[in-house]
Amino acid sequence: AFVSILKNNTSRNGQVHVVRDNKKIVAYSLIYIKDHIAVYLVDKVGYISDLYVLPKYREHGLSSQLKREAVNWFKSKKMKCV
Repeated sequence: AFVSILKNNTSRNGQVHVVRDNKKIVAYSLIYIKDHIAVYLVDKVGYISDLYVLPKYREHGLSSQLKREAVNWFKSKKMKCV
């Protein structure tokens, strides 16, 4: 069975989300807030840098779960663009 996503609060502008099966890391995402990007009309953008699921664990909704967690975190930071 999959354990809940563990959130590593590496900074106030970024997080690492990890999904474990027992003690083994089977999926992760790296997310952060980018600010002052010249090509966007908004000051800050929520950015999913990396998202990976081991092949054996795909088709179980883990990437969707990681994306939902990312969007929820961005919303908690008042981000409007992801």
